[in-house]
Amino acid sequence: MKPLTITFAVIAFFSFTSMKAENIVIPGETQQSEITNQSSLHSTEDFSLFSESKDGLSNRVNEWADEQNFGNTDYYDIEMKENQNELFALNSAQDDTTQTENDLSFDDFNTDTNPNANLLPENISWNERMFWGKSGVMRKLGLAGELSAEQRTKEIGWRRTFLTMHQTTGLLTLGLMLASCYTGQMHLNGEPNYLNYHEAFTTSTIVGYSLTGFLAFMTPPPSIKRNEFSTISVHKTLAYLHMAGMILTPILGSQIEDSSNWNKAAQFHQTSAYITTAIYASAMAVILLFD
Repeated sequence: MKPLTITFAVIAFFSFTSMKAENIVIPGETQQSEITNQSSLHSTEDFSLFSESKDGLSNRVNEWADEQNFGNTDYYDIEMKENQNELFALNSAQDDTTQTENDLSFDDFNTDTNPNANLLPENISWNERMFWGKSGVMRKLGLAGELSAEQRTKEIGWRRTFLTMHQTTGLLTLGLMLASCYTGQMHLNGEPNYLNYHEAFTTSTIVGYSLTGFLAFMTPPPSIKRNEFSTISVHKTLAYLHMAGMILTPILGSQIEDSSNWNKAAQFHQTSAYITTAIYASAMAVILLFD
């Protein structure tokens, strides 16, 4: 029994000393409870501790803030730096010169003496300058306002309307021209009744052709003109050729009756009419099929 009693005494002694050791704080070492509290302060979920009014808890928060070097932070300086960054970004955006040009280049006024210099193309044609220039006929007659960005925007809209009408009347004129060739050919084939039809279609062709040309002649200039070869260049070149044919063909037709050689005069008129019609149809096809 004596050895058993000694064993129990030893076990009790070590148990008592271990319970006392749990409450002993070693200098320089943090207690388990403080470690738990400080680790919780480092989590973002416990930032609500700032709003609590307990002195001890508030002191711990201040100590933790000092450890994070927040004590020297000036929030006014942070706000000023953010504002400076915003101003720097704004100035950088304003200084950016890579913006896309608009149709009329309204944002590119290079001179103070003539702020409207860029509203019209540099290589404007003589008829466009005569009617739509700064001192053009349309402005002098009051049919168009003074040259300005707003007025040029309106004129670009008018240009689309004029060109649509030009294309429509051009197609109608081509149909009248083909009808003139057909009725004329029937008259030359010995069908005298087709003469009246031929004359009616010829007159209608001349009226339609004149209206089509007038719409193209009076169309306001575009915002940009490039000196490069395109389908428009082909269309305009063919326009000069079929215009010459439209002048020559009626003249030759009017000389048939007074000619000493009726058949030869009629043949010249017929050849001129067919060539003119072919050139005119080619000019229309270039725009409709390849533009």
